[in-house]
Amino acid sequence: MKKFTFIVGSILVTATLQAKVIHVPGDFPTIQQGINAAGNGDTLLVAEGTYYEQINFLGKPLTVASHFLMDGNSGHIDNTIIDGSNLTIQMDSASMVYFVSGEDSTSILCGFTIRQGKGTAYYYDGMNRRQGGAILTSLSGAKIIHNHITDNHVSSLQPLNTESVGGGGVGSTDLYDDHWVVISNNVIDMNTCDCHGTWSCGGGVQTHGNARISNNTISNNTCTSTGTSASIGGGFNCANMDASEPLMAIVKHNVIKDNHCTALTTYAASPGGDFEFMDGVLSDNLIENNSATTNSNNSYYKSGAVSFLNPGSYSEAKNNTFRANTNNKWSGGLAVVGWFVDDLHTMLVENNYFLNNEAKTGGAFGAYSNPVMLQNNVFSGNRASHNGGAIYCDNQKGVDFSHMVTSINNSFSGNKADQQGGAIYTGPNHAVKPLVINSIFWGDMASEGAEIYTAYPSDTLEIANSDFNAASVHGTVLDGLGNINEDPQFSDTVNLIPSISSPVLDKGTDSYLSTGNELYFAPAYDITGLSRPWGLGYDMGAYEYGFVGTGPGEANETNIYPNPFTNTVTISYTTYSSGPVLIEVFDRIGRQVKELYNGNRTSGTYRVSWNAEGMPAGLYFLRIQKGNQAETGRMILLK
Repeated sequence: MKKFTFIVGSILVTATLQAKVIHVPGDFPTIQQGINAAGNGDTLLVAEGTYYEQINFLGKPLTVASHFLMDGNSGHIDNTIIDGSNLTIQMDSASMVYFVSGEDSTSILCGFTIRQGKGTAYYYDGMNRRQGGAILTSLSGAKIIHNHITDNHVSSLQPLNTESVGGGGVGSTDLYDDHWVVISNNVIDMNTCDCHGTWSCGGGVQTHGNARISNNTISNNTCTSTGTSASIGGGFNCANMDASEPLMAIVKHNVIKDNHCTALTTYAASPGGDFEFMDGVLSDNLIENNSATTNSNNSYYKSGAVSFLNPGSYSEAKNNTFRANTNNKWSGGLAVVGWFVDDLHTMLVENNYFLNNEAKTGGAFGAYSNPVMLQNNVFSGNRASHNGGAIYCDNQKGVDFSHMVTSINNSFSGNKADQQGGAIYTGPNHAVKPLVINSIFWGDMASEGAEIYTAYPSDTLEIANSDFNAASVHGTVLDGLGNINEDPQFSDTVNLIPSISSPVLDKGTDSYLSTGNELYFAPAYDITGLSRPWGLGYDMGAYEYGFVGTGPGEANETNIYPNPFTNTVTISYTTYSSGPVLIEVFDRIGRQVKELYNGNRTSGTYRVSWNAEGMPAGLYFLRIQKGNQAETGRMILLK
């Protein structure tokens, strides 16, 4: 055994004089024997190999890691394996890793492949349950980082019949728990939950406490209900089992794709993931190709690729891309549902791209009896086989909202409903009273209400400073003035970026006083994070057209288009005197990735292009040095 102090990657471990490094199998033949012998703060360093054992952290603040901890070589993750395929006894306790003795995030699991776990059975609240195929937490926290959690399977039929299953990869018992579980930088794939009883939840991850789920790839996980059970959260399920107590789940910077939920006789919901009865933050994720399929018309849980069920007051969905998700019932991309409580909180949905999602109703988004604020979102190419090509909203509970749905600076185009409401449909049960400010509706299609359809007879659409055709609206329109009906001239018809000559530029408003005497403000930034306003006024739609410049009178003389872009971006700039010009591109941490021009220019307007093929998606900064003046701008590369 050795005493040590080291720093590796994102992990900082400073050993005290008493802390030790314990080597497996050098000092102990099994990981669990090493844990048994370890003291607080020790590190178990596990050599490559396949370990056919289950491990329990026993409440100790330890780091249990492969040699990935030492050098960051991902090959150690692939070759250091905790495997459950040889489990033959105690199959009611068949999780591979246990945090069940009051651990917190100082108990760290790092750098393993964990596979072939089958979860742990227990009895709670009148129901037999099985949770946590690979990893189980119970009234405990953990830090689970840089692992490959794959091919774990939780079934209600193996080996003890249970009524509820959850957490095919990572799971927790259904007890209220205010510990934090940190799940970061993992690959969580090919895990399953299969139930014949009541619930199948969290094919990849299920948590019932505070959770931070970040920088993971969560893909190809499945929840299946083959009997009378429901299927929820193919990728992740973060649920508060005691809604009277506060909990939070933060899901950021993940790739959540190709996860599935299927059900035979009841609902299949949230194939990407969901938040239930808690504060949920969904930010900066790519959420694509998730699918839900059911034969049931049960409308109890109206879901999207990701859903918020009774969101808390700090809940928000921002800076995400929802792309090509499908649901054969409710809402293809995102859903916000306010069913079981009367204390409803307005959900903020901002700076998201909803692209080519599909559902029966609400191709991209659904709001059900819960107020939502939509701002700086792009809705493009979404489809509903019934109503609401982009958005379906319904006030089934009959709450008297001033405006259940508020849309400020959103862009809609190319969305289609086979029946009613190509862009937005509001349901027939009670008034939704949508309020629309600074938004663009162009080229959406439906048999009735090509852009907007309000089904409830006394419902009203209040709209101001927006680009739309009144003839494409079904229902009563309250004209808030400042509206236009002109082609927005998109230079990018997928991401809906207006051209430099678009009539929507400078036609928005900074604030609006509604007919109910409520004051609403335009967001202080656009979908790319650029400040509003730029130029002579606020623009309509999700983008604020312009460039951050320092030269007097030059604010609209430099432009980046399209922005965001998918391959090639063009920069148009003007110089007012002869002299040196340097144009550079930097990544988000300040490293130069491309010099676009370095030479002399006479006065005039010039263009330069950047082909970003082979570059990773994300945020880039443009810097133009003209003599002793510098200008900077932001560019978003999409893949």
